[in-house]
Amino acid sequence: MDKSPLLKTLMNAEPAANSAAIQLMSFKETLEDDFADSRHSASNNRWMSRQRGLLLEKLEVFKRKNKSVRQQLQDLKDAEASRMETDKHIDLLLKKLTQAECDNLNLKGDLNDKEKMSEELMGLRKKEMENTENAVHATKSVETTRAHLQGQLRSREADNNRLTVQLRVRHIFRHQSMNISITLLSHLRT
Repeated sequence: MDKSPLLKTLMNAEPAANSAAIQLMSFKETLEDDFADSRHSASNNRWMSRQRGLLLEKLEVFKRKNKSVRQQLQDLKDAEASRMETDKHIDLLLKKLTQAECDNLNLKGDLNDKEKMSEELMGLRKKEMENTENAVHATKSVETTRAHLQGQLRSREADNNRLTVQLRVRHIFRHQSMNISITLLSHLRT
């Protein structure tokens, strides 16, 4: 199991802190004893100097470890802040993506509706073109029929006019024939 660098540093810092604390307590007790005894011998001074050096050395190690832990904690804090900012950005992008997908679905629906409407309009246009073509054909047929009927009407009118003239001529001829017959009869009687 790999330990994180921060955990390793904290585990290394703990013994250094304990060692510095023990050394500090020992030095404190020595100072208290020394003040109580108030006699300073040369060996005692050397021992105190050595204890002081050990304490300073342990404190220096502790200071370095503490600085390293603080730096790693700051790095971790910065990384966490960056991760949180990245998470916010990802959430925002996911929301935008979701909205874009929703808009895309709506646009696809609108496009499908427009395509259906376009197909319906094309069908209506085709029917109207067929109706127009049928109307043009019917109009031509009506025109042909009308021309034919007008020709027949003119022919009938010509026949009627000819018959009317014949009737008048016969009527006149008959009238003249009667007049001649009456005149002849009257001459014959006389």
